[in-house]
Amino acid sequence: MMPFLLLFALTVGGLIVPLTSDFIFNHTTAAGDGMAIVMFWTIYNLFVLLVAIAACIEKPRPNRPQRQIVEPVTLLMAGQEQRGWLVNLGVGGARVSGVSDLQPGMTGVLRLPIIGDIEARIIAPTQTAIEIGFAPTAEQRDRIIARLHTASAAPGTNQGNIALMIRELARALTR
Repeated sequence: MMPFLLLFALTVGGLIVPLTSDFIFNHTTAAGDGMAIVMFWTIYNLFVLLVAIAACIEKPRPNRPQRQIVEPVTLLMAGQEQRGWLVNLGVGGARVSGVSDLQPGMTGVLRLPIIGDIEARIIAPTQTAIEIGFAPTAEQRDRIIARLHTASAAPGTNQGNIALMIRELARALTR
């Protein structure tokens, strides 16, 4: 986004400088009737840059676990090692099924493949699993993000659905 902002600022500056001084970049006599074309393309470029900047801004979304392939994990809570299934994984939490006798507020370690051991806290039980919150280190956070957005069959940018994007854009604009 920064390159687009820089180009936008330079373009606006290029429009303002001739208005504020008579001797810097004053080529109106040489441009003649072509000045209208130059102004049209300058304003067009400003519009295109605004669209590019807007495209770089991601819509805020809640920090909730994202869809993930189910895989085995180990949970160490209250001195007990329990094996369960990782159902959902997010940057700040996860959902694990197949574990029992865990109460909200209990702390321990969630052992995730590739990512490593993460200090975890039980947030709430659900009907089929438990919600776990954690605060990963910077390195673990990078691994989680890489895993969420580069693994096959996980959310990310490996494929696009233009019809779905247009439908979601229309839905967002009509709200």
